[in-house]
Amino acid sequence: MVEQCLEKGDKKSASYAKLYEALSAFLTDFDFLKDSFGLTQQDVAEKMGTTQSAISRIASLKTNPSYKQLQKMAEAVGGELLVTPMKSMTVQLPYDLQETVRKLAASENKSTNDYLESVLRNAIELERSSYMHRTLALKKVCEPRAAYNCHGKKTKRKIK
Repeated sequence: MVEQCLEKGDKKSASYAKLYEALSAFLTDFDFLKDSFGLTQQDVAEKMGTTQSAISRIASLKTNPSYKQLQKMAEAVGGELLVTPMKSMTVQLPYDLQETVRKLAASENKSTNDYLESVLRNAIELERSSYMHRTLALKKVCEPRAAYNCHGKKTKRKIK
């Protein structure tokens, strides 16, 4: 969304979109967890020690919540708040895979984060190895072949 606003030359809208992009993503995840546990805004408010209307104002982007409020909201639905300056290196696991990952992690006696880290590490190492193999194979194809005389000694060969 930010990129679309910038393409149109609308810096004010781009600034607004950038400001609320993270909060919007938080609220999407918050609603997913809230609904997964069958909680209402009232249930969340009670767990946080606040009112349902305060939760509603945050959920509808009518107020700017503090870090502490977001942290309490996340904890109220069984989540954990993550704030990072490395968004481009952070992966959001699609909702439809989360239960499968939890089960796989449990089967290996790992936390979901440890399990995902090992899966990503292994996949990336495999991809890097495959890439290096393809690169080396391509270099071999492109290198001129050396000619050998009948005594097994390398000779200079003219390339036609």
